[in-house]
Amino acid sequence: MYLTLDSGAPEMVVFAPVSDFDGLVDLIAENAGDPEVDGDYTIFSLPNGENLYLTEEGDWTFAAQNDEALENLPGDPGAWIEEMSSYTLGVRVLAGNVPTEMKEMAMSQIREGYEQVLDSLPPDQAEQQRAMSGMQMDQLEEMVEQLDELVVGLAVDSKAKELHLDFAVTAVEGSQMAEQMALQSDAESAYLGFLLADAAMNMAFAQKISPADAEQGVQAMEQAMEQAMSQMADEAGNMTDEQRELVEGFVGALKDSLAATVRSGRMDAGASIVLDDETTALVAAVYALETGKIEDSIKAIVKAIGDEAPPGVEFNLDARKDKTANWHEIVIPVPAGNAEAQKMFGESVSIWLGVADEALYVAAGRNGEEVLKRALSGSGQAVEGRSAEINMDFGRVIDFVAGVQADDPMAQMMADAVKGKNASMSMYSEAIDNGSRSRIVICEDLLKVLGEVGTMFSQQGGAQF
Repeated sequence: MYLTLDSGAPEMVVFAPVSDFDGLVDLIAENAGDPEVDGDYTIFSLPNGENLYLTEEGDWTFAAQNDEALENLPGDPGAWIEEMSSYTLGVRVLAGNVPTEMKEMAMSQIREGYEQVLDSLPPDQAEQQRAMSGMQMDQLEEMVEQLDELVVGLAVDSKAKELHLDFAVTAVEGSQMAEQMALQSDAESAYLGFLLADAAMNMAFAQKISPADAEQGVQAMEQAMEQAMSQMADEAGNMTDEQRELVEGFVGALKDSLAATVRSGRMDAGASIVLDDETTALVAAVYALETGKIEDSIKAIVKAIGDEAPPGVEFNLDARKDKTANWHEIVIPVPAGNAEAQKMFGESVSIWLGVADEALYVAAGRNGEEVLKRALSGSGQAVEGRSAEINMDFGRVIDFVAGVQADDPMAQMMADAVKGKNASMSMYSEAIDNGSRSRIVICEDLLKVLGEVGTMFSQQGGAQF
């Protein structure tokens, strides 16, 4: 079936290949009574007072409740079915066929609705939101105008034992939106090594940005930071002038770095979380410019803290320097009375910050340095054409929690439920002609585990963690 706007309002049209049209008419007549025939239309009067219009077009029969919906029939709807044949359930929106007047009306209503929301806010807050949202509304309007197709599809891969949920967007060929999406076809992350196979969660992300989009992004970011700083100034009544100056300096350094990075036309990052008996670590890397300003700001903050740091906290600035970065460390003691935290991290947690000319690195937790070295030296699990990827292994998370909470029966039951199963899911984006497709992949084992865990919760009356 499909929706048409030929009558000025959405109308549903159902179609099917029918070899015996007269036989179909006779079948419907057994329940709805004899029809009327008006030209190409066979019309049934239904018990609810509505009419049902049938018509033939080639090997296909079309049905609708309004004859206007049947005026401009597709030549071969079988081609639509073929394009969606990979999905068990799918929806395809041909946005390019929506009349311009309807798009303009929809945007007008969205803008009016948002203005009503802003009018309910205090004047100062409303003006700040209006300044930030104006550009976002313009971007939304451009997207509505330049969107060609939207596809949402659900598929079951019985061979791989996976469930796929796809979101595909294509733009009008030659549009600014299409040009921006085309940039992603050769975007490849420099941090694919963070897609560690033994991670509980990992991700890699790369994006190319056109100069026009970069400037819009920088303006939106600067407006958001200015609003945040304004709110902080209103709420930070207990801050000294020195503290306020340090905070403003750090925010300013962060803003300069973000602006320079976005204007370079490149965004790139990778991260990984490893959880097992020997390791509890978060590691990350991000492409960044003007990183020296951030480093100088952090050093100024640490210097100002001086001897006022909490007991046991150590700041080791310029702890070491290698070919990758200049490294700084903060050591935070784990409370002796927190047995679970000590089991996860040991007696203290080290957080490392690496500053390079065009990158920032973070390693936190037990064995964080070793995991970061592994991520930076590895090639990862790269798949050609993917500009972003996230993988999550819930089995590793549940096993880790069960190891920490050895006396918790629910945690142990959940660990038994995932044993020997691939309880994972992933999400990735890839470039397609004039657009992009994002896919969520859920393993069958994860659905089984969720069912078993749900049963446990209902039997136990809810888990206590």
